[in-house]
Amino acid sequence: MSAESPVMHENVEGLRAALEQLRMVTERMAAAVTYCSRDLRYLWVSPEYAAWIARPVAEIVGQTIVEVLGAQAYDDLKPYFDRVLQGERVEYEQQLLFRGLGLRWIKAIYVPTHDAHGTPDGWVAVVTDITRRRELEEMLRESDRRKDDFLAMLSHELRGPLAPIRNAVAIMRVLGLEDPKFVYARDIIDRQVSHMARLVDDLLDVSRISRGKIALQRETLELADLVQEAVEATRPVIQTPGHTLSVTLPAEHLRIEADRIRILQVIVNLLTNAAKFTPPGGRIGIEVSRAETGEAVIRVTDTGVGIEEAMQPRVFEAFVQETSDLARSQGGLGVGLWLAKQLVDLHSGRIDVESAGRGRGAAFTVTLPALPRSARETQPAGLREPTAGSPLRILVVEDNLDTAESLKMLLELHGHEVWMEHDGLAAIHAFGRLCPDIAFIDLGLPLLDGFEVARRARREHGTAGCLLVALSGYGRDEDKAEARRAGFDLHLTKPADTEAIAELLAKRCAARGGGADP
Repeated sequence: MSAESPVMHENVEGLRAALEQLRMVTERMAAAVTYCSRDLRYLWVSPEYAAWIARPVAEIVGQTIVEVLGAQAYDDLKPYFDRVLQGERVEYEQQLLFRGLGLRWIKAIYVPTHDAHGTPDGWVAVVTDITRRRELEEMLRESDRRKDDFLAMLSHELRGPLAPIRNAVAIMRVLGLEDPKFVYARDIIDRQVSHMARLVDDLLDVSRISRGKIALQRETLELADLVQEAVEATRPVIQTPGHTLSVTLPAEHLRIEADRIRILQVIVNLLTNAAKFTPPGGRIGIEVSRAETGEAVIRVTDTGVGIEEAMQPRVFEAFVQETSDLARSQGGLGVGLWLAKQLVDLHSGRIDVESAGRGRGAAFTVTLPALPRSARETQPAGLREPTAGSPLRILVVEDNLDTAESLKMLLELHGHEVWMEHDGLAAIHAFGRLCPDIAFIDLGLPLLDGFEVARRARREHGTAGCLLVALSGYGRDEDKAEARRAGFDLHLTKPADTEAIAELLAKRCAARGGGADP
């Protein structure tokens, strides 16, 4: 007995020391921790938990959970208690109504404890009040919503004045005035309107992509056709500074499954970027090829200002711009390359940049998944050639008089009969009176908005044979979807492309077996 006493004494002292250390840790921990029993009582709580509940530790330990937290919180938490007492580790975030605290968001982790037989007999809980974090997150979401609404409103307000300007330029072209000074001035207006429209589109795309709102409309595409279309679209910005452009296309078919508009946007952005950062008289090249791995490769090169090595990892960041004098003089938002990368990523591709440094030019390479060489051609059929015949009956509904008058004049120059209305109610009466073949309808009309005009025209006036075209400065995907639900066949974002309108008229004429001079 005397030999065991020192050992027992040492064990007791060690246990006391361990318990004292545990007490010091639990009293000083900055975490709300509890230990609860199977009969849903508090066996122990940390001082931090007691401070959060705003009650002394002695008033919590031994009490039931429902007595401390209140009936509402208990009822909401009971399913989690049941799960942890079945031996499951439980994690959750939830807003709860606590007695004495009110509504609070908490994040909790429950870990079961077990008796000597391995049966769950309670749990240890770590509870974090995340109410402030949730409030900040909601503030950020609200701020983001307001930003998106502001960008949509801004785009609408900016596009409104651009629409009649673009229509006026198209009228000038149709009239065929060939005085060199007149042509020069007209082309300047056309280029700058197109540039402004692209800036507005880029701003909206930044918002859409950031929110994951871009939905790809995939189809089988011939990559060479896309490149040729992009070259035509960027020809003015390449030719005006006197650049030379070389285009190298593959002899074989090279097809991809992609969203035509978005890949075209990528190629246009790269060509525009090359023209923008190349001093006058430079060389730009675009080459399309199939890699040994079978992927499609688009490579755009230039002899421009180049990119310093330290800048290259950042060129695909939003709102980052080169600091050279040429870059500053060309302006822009600094989002073109960011958009290109995001759109390529959405297509499971990649985009890379190479440059030997300042003044040594740059090369951007886009790599996309390609269809195998044996893939059957499934390209969608193009627009049919227009045929001459009787003019279309067209209704233009637009409250902006400049936009309405210029669009009416443009349509009449194509040989069609055109009527105008400037509010929604007048438009409804016009449908019954005119039975138009096509109606161009602004969505932001007084008295009745364009959505309601379309719904009532479809419902009340037998317009199954009428092509309803929405005109709007709002070009978000959700705006286009709402237009389709209202009964519109097409949605054109202001300023509407006059060539697209001409193609639409030609297609409509061909579909009905006749038409005016397109």
